[in-house]
Amino acid sequence: MLGKMTTAISLTLLSTTVWSNTFYLGAEGGPNLADFKQTSSVVSPGSFNVKNGAHFSGTGLLGSLFGGYALTIKQFYLAAEANISISSLDSNSFNSEFVHSSFSNTDYKMQHGFSISALPGYLFTKSTLFYVRLGYANTNFKVSTTDISLANINKNLDGFRYGVGIQQTINPNFSVRLEYNQISYQSTSFTKIDPVGMVTKSTKITPQTNQVMLGLAYNFA
Repeated sequence: MLGKMTTAISLTLLSTTVWSNTFYLGAEGGPNLADFKQTSSVVSPGSFNVKNGAHFSGTGLLGSLFGGYALTIKQFYLAAEANISISSLDSNSFNSEFVHSSFSNTDYKMQHGFSISALPGYLFTKSTLFYVRLGYANTNFKVSTTDISLANINKNLDGFRYGVGIQQTINPNFSVRLEYNQISYQSTSFTKIDPVGMVTKSTKITPQTNQVMLGLAYNFA
């Protein structure tokens, strides 16, 4: 009797799930937008202390490969996922001072990285999943500049990745998904000294990126 009840419960659970205990792999892509918040303080001892804030925008395309493991119990879904990505994200700023013929150019780039995330969700129907993304990201941040008041940077920044998405099953093996997410990165700081004007400039840059991703996943059902 107990065996029959256990079998009946198991069949009921399986009949209400689409992705139950499955590995999956996939690829996705879309636009990648960035905001580089830059704050600086220029100090000349005994003379002045000037603070300045600016935002620089960047655009590009992002491509990502992902893989994960998903567990579905009734209408509730939970996946652990890893991503590796490349991007053409780039932002350029320049400064031209014609009286003294002083010209500078600065490039901000975030072009490759990885992330790991948890994806809790809810099956609205047997084939339609709504989910949120909460995770950790690590991306290479590169600044190339000819401005003597700025520094060249090439380092990896940690970030918090969060977003929402919808996934639709096409058949037992394939599904498509559409997702919007943001990544808020840690700040990076540096100080430069102008030997001509004896001015000290301290700068802090805080990047944030936004993506809209369309993806295709293969489920090992």
